[in-house]
Amino acid sequence: MQRVILKLIITAVCTLNLSAQVSSNEQLLRLEKEIFFSKNDTLRNTLLLNKSEIYFGNQIISAEAVAEVKRVKKVLIENQVSKINFLFNASLLFFVTNDFNNAKTYFLDYLEEKKDTSAQDLLLGALIYNQYDTSLVSYFIRRAALKDSSVLCLECLNQVFRYETKRKKMFLTMSYLIPGSGTIASGFVGRGLTSLAITGGLATGIYFLIANKLYFNAAFTVFPWFAKFYGGQARLTKKMIERKELKRKNKMAGSCSEKLSALIQKYPLQFKMRNE
Repeated sequence: MQRVILKLIITAVCTLNLSAQVSSNEQLLRLEKEIFFSKNDTLRNTLLLNKSEIYFGNQIISAEAVAEVKRVKKVLIENQVSKINFLFNASLLFFVTNDFNNAKTYFLDYLEEKKDTSAQDLLLGALIYNQYDTSLVSYFIRRAALKDSSVLCLECLNQVFRYETKRKKMFLTMSYLIPGSGTIASGFVGRGLTSLAITGGLATGIYFLIANKLYFNAAFTVFPWFAKFYGGQARLTKKMIERKELKRKNKMAGSCSEKLSALIQKYPLQFKMRNE
């Protein structure tokens, strides 16, 4: 689900055309030269902020953009509007580049600075905390729904995250009690019957070895072979259940991504500039 979200947002943010990149590179080099010779921390930070705004303004999502944003000291940004925009932009940039810890940190700072949050802000918050804190995701969705009730459809994010096969623990327990039964009960009859046949055959063989007082042979069979197949069929049950869960989650995610796509078109998650 996270990959689907990132793909949607990156598509919405767009990319930079070549002519704009040539122009921005010249600006970046000029600013870096000024930064190098700057002796004043506040001025130096302002120049670094200007560099990051070039990346944001040209919709550049790259490792270089991330590196420049990390150089900016939030506490030294004097202009409040610039500070608020920077924190939002940094949150979005870190999010789409998979740096979720920094995304959360910058977004919390953003919420502290900007008291009146928009539906767009709360949408970003829900996406950043998706798969980390379902209660916060619900909080952001409910807040956004006060501005636009259509945002409530994003409760599907939590539904995808929380989804778990019913009676999952029972199926796993069954596998330990009767080898193969958990796999059969979870819907994979063929694999379960194979596990049951192999494990049952080995157990029968061990029984006859013990009955014939071939204890060494029985021990040799139990430890390397029976243990392997007995434990293996339990792991197989878990694997099959997880595969089934993933298939269901992917189906749910597909439906959720359609709703998310519509909301992102309505509330574009794009970098903010000074005049916004």
